[in-house]
Amino acid sequence: MKAVLSYLLAVGGLGMMLFALSAVAGRFRYGVARGMVLHLMRTNPHQAEAMCKADKGTFMEAIAAAWKNAVMLKMRDPKILAQASQPSYDAQCKQVELHWKTVMKRVKTAAGLGVGAVALAIAASTSPILHILLAVATLCGCGWVVAYKLDVDRSLVLARAELLPELIRSIAEGRYQLPP
Repeated sequence: MKAVLSYLLAVGGLGMMLFALSAVAGRFRYGVARGMVLHLMRTNPHQAEAMCKADKGTFMEAIAAAWKNAVMLKMRDPKILAQASQPSYDAQCKQVELHWKTVMKRVKTAAGLGVGAVALAIAASTSPILHILLAVATLCGCGWVVAYKLDVDRSLVLARAELLPELIRSIAEGRYQLPP
């Protein structure tokens, strides 16, 4: 019975890690995404806005919220645009942090299941080779998610300093035009 439970824990840990890994799959790190968004803000702000709205759980989600509030003012005064966009950016950053908090719960659960499976396999006197392989795969995936989460935390601070002023500048200089 313990042997079957240990296999279930190992497979469950791997499955939970894959579920947590889906939050990271297909996403760009800040260094790459910053360049793309900055270039689009300078050349085609409408496409930059669409790109930011599409990416959830990163700094782009917060930029999209700031963009929405700044555009709703229908003004070009940079000081007023900054007063409207910065609080909305900060508020959306809190939502992004809450999203990653739930992802990190999944990561912790997956790591616990993987390590627990190895411990139970050893206690049940079964061959722990498969358990160890699955636990290593689970822990590697968990490490990848944690590294990406650290990049997201860093990017929220950097984007406020680097991209938010460019967003305000693109609206203030008239590069972003509202449709009639």
